[in-house]
Amino acid sequence: MKEPKILEEKEIYKKEWITIKSISLQFPNGNIAKWYYPDLGEAVTIVPVTENLEVYLVKEWRAAWKRPVLQIPAGVCKAQDEEGRIQQARTELMQEIGFDCKNIEKLCSTYNAGRTKLQFHNYLATELFESKKQSDENEYLEVIKMPIDDAIDLFLTKEESPGFTLLGLLVAKEKLK
Repeated sequence: MKEPKILEEKEIYKKEWITIKSISLQFPNGNIAKWYYPDLGEAVTIVPVTENLEVYLVKEWRAAWKRPVLQIPAGVCKAQDEEGRIQQARTELMQEIGFDCKNIEKLCSTYNAGRTKLQFHNYLATELFESKKQSDENEYLEVIKMPIDDAIDLFLTKEESPGFTLLGLLVAKEKLK
């Protein structure tokens, strides 16, 4: 596949954790287009699983949906290396569910969408132990524990959630076989 030539790329808006960029491209046929995309960086998501194959989920009110959303623990990550992402994943566990883990392993990395720059790094956390860390300001969560099979069924049949939640649960279950 012939790739377009980038003519110009610039930041047109930036606030806290979101940046909007414009990019001008020239395609192999000579056509020129200007596209816009949000650059949201990277995030970590964690599937915390107990020895009894129960998973911890968090319910948090989300402004984009104007309602509570049930999902696996997750958070923005500024680290650009695997060691930093793992540390951020463990921090999210402590802040969101009050546990750390003895074992954490990468499940996969995914993009949010083709026209949004957001990459999720998905982890499986096992051998959990209590370890609390202060939650982020204005982060009010309800922690819910259930068997992983029930969680998968819930997200396949009844509950809407971010795609990373169902993906993380399915990949974690496969990894735990």
